[in-house]
Amino acid sequence: MHYFGHYLCDYLKTGKFTLWMTGVTGFLFALRFLKQKFEFKLKSRTLLIIICALGLLLRAGWLAYSGHEPKSAWVQGAGGLNGGIIENDIINIHAAEITEGKWFLDENGHPSARRPIGYPVALGLLYKAFGIHASVAWAFHLILYILTLAIIYKMGWLMFDERIGLISAFLFSINPISIYSIKLITDEHLFLPLWYGGLLLLFFDIHRGKLKFGWLWYGIIFGVAAMTRTYAIFMPIIVGFAYAAQRRGWKKAIANGLLILLVMQIVNLPWLVRNYKAFGVPVVYAIAAHSLYYSTNPSATPESDGHPTKGQPGYSPAFAAALAAGDQGLAQKYANQAIVRWIVDSPLAFFDLGASKVLYFMHWGKRKGVWPLWYQFLEGHYDASRVIPEKVMKSLKEYAFFFYYFVFHFFIFATVFIGFYGRRKMPGENLICLGIVLGCVACWLLMHMIIMPDPKYRFPLEPLMAIFASYLIAVITQKNNLKIAAAEIQKVGGSSK
Repeated sequence: MHYFGHYLCDYLKTGKFTLWMTGVTGFLFALRFLKQKFEFKLKSRTLLIIICALGLLLRAGWLAYSGHEPKSAWVQGAGGLNGGIIENDIINIHAAEITEGKWFLDENGHPSARRPIGYPVALGLLYKAFGIHASVAWAFHLILYILTLAIIYKMGWLMFDERIGLISAFLFSINPISIYSIKLITDEHLFLPLWYGGLLLLFFDIHRGKLKFGWLWYGIIFGVAAMTRTYAIFMPIIVGFAYAAQRRGWKKAIANGLLILLVMQIVNLPWLVRNYKAFGVPVVYAIAAHSLYYSTNPSATPESDGHPTKGQPGYSPAFAAALAAGDQGLAQKYANQAIVRWIVDSPLAFFDLGASKVLYFMHWGKRKGVWPLWYQFLEGHYDASRVIPEKVMKSLKEYAFFFYYFVFHFFIFATVFIGFYGRRKMPGENLICLGIVLGCVACWLLMHMIIMPDPKYRFPLEPLMAIFASYLIAVITQKNNLKIAAAEIQKVGGSSK
């Protein structure tokens, strides 16, 4: 089967979002002239506080509006035990059970490694201190939002300039996915400040070059981030290439990358040992090979609808037997073997499927819906007396789809513009920071050639893409912006050394 051309053609289609983006772009160009007539000045700190307050207001409003009710204990559902439980509930249940001394058990009381442990542990400690109340989690999410916004602001500043940092913070404050998910018990709330915090530390390291024992600090922060969301596992490669780009020498770059990887696994060692004792096979972060197997086999489609049965290409009798016996460790082992075997035997077929999965993953199409809305308003997971009217729900979804459509295309256009023109006016440190972000995006997409391409897993990339989009917004809205931005970037780059 050949999927790539079909999924690539989807990117060439235009529709109402194209018209809307054209209108928004025209408005941004109009701001070049309107700002001269209605110019007002506020200090950057004041603007950042206003932006942060706007985001808090939107999120507090959503907390009050949404009728979502997270579960904190296993339940007897229509589909049997655990029938009414979704993955957000599993995170919350693990956190609640930690307060009772139960560490990551399933509904039958058996060891579980279904979810990464970083967020449940953090939330469990808060539940232990303040009680098992959903409001504790929601307050935690608001605090993490403020921290993430501050990090994004500083990242945008160090990549470009302070103005672009402010625009980036504003885009994050009105990001519909961030707003809608504030009520969900989901890993991304903690993963974003951890991962972005490590990236910001690396940005400061690139600009100032004074970070001692950087491999230790990166290993700790990215190690905890990977235990929250496993995507951070590629960060030793990113740091190594950043050091090499700064001409610190390939030997030092490789050594630092290996040391970071070692520290990350030392941080994760207790969990790895526990999993080996529980399942008899190495499970580094979470048992997920069954979902990877369904996503990456000869019968899979780019949407990851591929559960091969006996007689179909990709069927693994060993995996099926382990799954039927309930042996998670063996299922993990045989799924990994089946995936590797197929990739090695059919690299072109894998590339066609994997590249098509990436195209599907990054597309703005509506087939997957808006994940935070889907989880919150799944039957049995919200107060039935607080149903959102259909017209309102449609508007909420349209806002989410268009926001991503706008950010995605402005990210692409900004990347092309910087590559052909903007980079000439940027100091080397800023270009390395840009390269770090683009490297993270590239590694993320390479991983999704194997991982299930659910739009939920795209969310941590979107604020990074929005920083690039902010640069293009600044270029469009500011007269003589390139000269001004170049001078400011030079000033930032020079003062940070």
